[in-house]
Amino acid sequence: MSVTIPKAICDATRIKYGDEVSFAVNEDNSITIRLVVKNDEVDEQMIERDAKMYQKLKPAMDYLKDK
Repeated sequence: MSVTIPKAICDATRIKYGDEVSFAVNEDNSITIRLVVKNDEVDEQMIERDAKMYQKLKPAMDYLKDK
C-alpha cells in the first residue's frame, strides 16, 4: 500500500520517498510512525561510518605508532 505523508512530517521524521514505514495507533489514539530499516542498509551505514571514523583517527594512530 502506498500513502502520501505530509511534508512537515517527512521533514521531522527524515522519511523520504520510497522509505518503508510502519504505523501504530496508541492507547491514547496518537499515532506512531516508525521507519523500517533493513539489515543490509544498517550494515552499509555502519561500514561507511567506520570508514569515516578511521580516516579521522588515522593521523593520530600513525603518530602514536611511531612513538
